[in-house]
Amino acid sequence: MHGCQSKKYFYEAAEAVAKCRHLSGRGITRLPDASWRAIVKEKNKFTDPIPENTIKNLKCSGIDFYRGSTVFTGLTTLDAGDQKIQGRFIIIASGADPIALPIKGGEHMITSPYICPSNEVRYPGQ
Repeated sequence: MHGCQSKKYFYEAAEAVAKCRHLSGRGITRLPDASWRAIVKEKNKFTDPIPENTIKNLKCSGIDFYRGSTVFTGLTTLDAGDQKIQGRFIIIASGADPIALPIKGGEHMITSPYICPSNEVRYPGQ
Protein backbone atom coordinates (compact mmCIF):
# COMPACT_ATOMS: atom_id res chain seq x y z
CA MET A 1 0.00 0.00 0.00
CA HIS A 2 1.40 3.39 -1.00
CA GLY A 3 0.39 6.83 0.21
CA CYS A 4 0.15 8.86 3.36
CA GLN A 5 1.28 7.32 6.63
CA SER A 6 -2.07 8.13 8.27
CA LYS A 7 -3.88 5.95 5.78
CA LYS A 8 -1.51 3.08 6.47
CA TYR A 9 -1.92 3.46 10.23
CA PHE A 10 -5.72 3.37 10.04
CA TYR A 11 -5.71 0.53 7.50
CA GLU A 12 -3.49 -1.67 9.67
CA ALA A 13 -5.64 -1.11 12.78
CA ALA A 14 -8.82 -1.93 10.84
CA GLU A 15 -7.17 -4.95 9.22
CA ALA A 16 -6.09 -6.36 12.60
CA VAL A 17 -9.65 -6.17 13.96
CA ALA A 18 -11.12 -7.59 10.74
CA LYS A 19 -8.71 -10.54 10.74
CA CYS A 20 -9.56 -11.34 14.36
CA ARG A 21 -13.27 -11.25 13.52
CA HIS A 22 -12.66 -13.57 10.58
CA LEU A 23 -10.78 -16.03 12.79
CA SER A 24 -13.28 -15.88 15.67
CA GLY A 25 -14.12 -19.44 16.66
CA ARG A 26 -11.08 -20.71 14.74
CA GLY A 27 -8.58 -20.29 17.52
CA ILE A 28 -9.24 -16.65 18.32
CA THR A 29 -11.24 -16.79 21.53
CA ARG A 30 -11.71 -13.08 22.26
CA LEU A 31 -12.22 -10.24 19.80
CA PRO A 32 -10.12 -7.12 20.34
CA ASP A 33 -11.64 -3.88 21.56
CA ALA A 34 -10.77 -0.98 19.27
CA SER A 35 -10.90 2.67 20.33
CA TRP A 36 -10.95 5.10 17.40
CA ARG A 37 -9.78 7.94 19.66
CA ALA A 38 -6.83 5.87 20.92
CA ILE A 39 -5.88 4.87 17.36
CA VAL A 40 -5.98 8.53 16.25
CA LYS A 41 -3.91 9.58 19.29
CA GLU A 42 -1.21 6.98 18.52
CA LYS A 43 -1.23 7.89 14.82
CA ASN A 44 -0.74 11.55 15.73
CA LYS A 45 2.30 10.73 17.89
CA PHE A 46 3.81 9.20 14.75
CA THR A 47 2.73 11.70 12.09
CA ASP A 48 2.69 15.10 13.85
CA PRO A 49 6.44 15.71 14.12
CA ILE A 50 8.26 16.52 10.89
CA PRO A 51 11.65 14.76 10.97
CA GLU A 52 14.65 16.95 10.23
CA ASN A 53 15.67 14.42 7.56
CA THR A 54 12.38 15.09 5.74
CA ILE A 55 13.05 18.84 5.78
CA LYS A 56 16.61 18.21 4.55
CA ASN A 57 15.30 16.03 1.68
CA LEU A 58 12.78 18.71 0.68
CA LYS A 59 15.55 21.31 0.56
CA CYS A 60 17.80 18.96 -1.46
CA SER A 61 14.93 18.62 -3.95
CA GLY A 62 14.70 22.39 -4.35
CA ILE A 63 11.62 22.75 -2.12
CA ASP A 64 11.60 25.52 0.47
CA PHE A 65 10.07 24.55 3.82
CA TYR A 66 8.50 27.18 6.09
CA ARG A 67 7.05 26.41 9.51
CA GLY A 68 4.44 28.76 10.93
CA SER A 69 1.61 31.03 9.87
CA THR A 70 1.49 32.77 6.51
CA VAL A 71 -0.74 35.27 4.74
CA PHE A 72 -1.37 35.49 1.00
CA THR A 73 -0.40 38.95 -0.24
CA GLY A 74 -0.82 38.20 -3.95
CA LEU A 75 -1.50 35.38 -6.41
CA THR A 76 1.95 33.86 -5.89
CA THR A 77 3.25 35.70 -2.83
CA LEU A 78 3.06 35.06 0.90
CA ASP A 79 4.17 36.79 4.06
CA ALA A 80 5.57 34.35 6.61
CA GLY A 81 6.38 36.46 9.63
CA ASP A 82 9.20 38.73 8.50
CA GLN A 83 9.84 36.72 5.32
CA LYS A 84 8.37 37.51 1.89
CA ILE A 85 7.89 34.36 -0.19
CA GLN A 86 7.22 34.20 -3.90
CA GLY A 87 6.80 31.06 -5.95
CA ARG A 88 5.35 29.77 -9.17
CA PHE A 89 3.30 27.24 -7.18
CA ILE A 90 2.27 27.41 -3.53
CA ILE A 91 1.46 24.21 -1.60
CA ILE A 92 -0.27 24.55 1.75
CA ALA A 93 0.40 21.44 3.84
CA SER A 94 -1.09 22.42 7.18
CA GLY A 95 -1.92 19.04 8.67
CA ALA A 96 -5.24 20.39 9.91
CA ASP A 97 -8.72 19.41 8.87
CA PRO A 98 -9.32 20.75 5.34
CA ILE A 99 -11.42 23.87 5.03
CA ALA A 100 -12.60 25.79 2.01
CA LEU A 101 -10.26 28.74 1.60
CA PRO A 102 -12.04 32.03 0.85
CA ILE A 103 -9.72 32.85 -2.03
CA LYS A 104 -10.12 33.05 -5.76
CA GLY A 105 -9.40 29.57 -7.14
CA GLY A 106 -10.18 27.89 -3.81
CA GLU A 107 -12.66 25.63 -5.59
CA HIS A 108 -9.67 23.90 -7.25
CA MET A 109 -8.08 22.81 -3.96
CA ILE A 110 -7.44 19.11 -3.46
CA THR A 111 -7.91 17.62 0.02
CA SER A 112 -7.97 14.15 1.51
CA PRO A 113 -10.46 14.21 4.41
CA TYR A 114 -11.58 10.62 3.84
CA ILE A 115 -8.07 9.15 3.61
CA CYS A 116 -6.48 10.99 6.54
CA PRO A 117 -9.36 11.69 8.94
CA SER A 118 -9.21 13.54 12.23
CA ASN A 119 -10.68 12.33 15.52
CA GLU A 120 -13.94 10.96 14.14
CA VAL A 121 -14.87 8.47 11.47
CA ARG A 122 -16.25 10.29 8.44
CA TYR A 123 -17.79 8.85 5.34
CA PRO A 124 -18.21 10.43 1.90
CA GLY A 125 -21.32 12.58 1.85
CA GLN A 126 -21.21 13.46 5.56
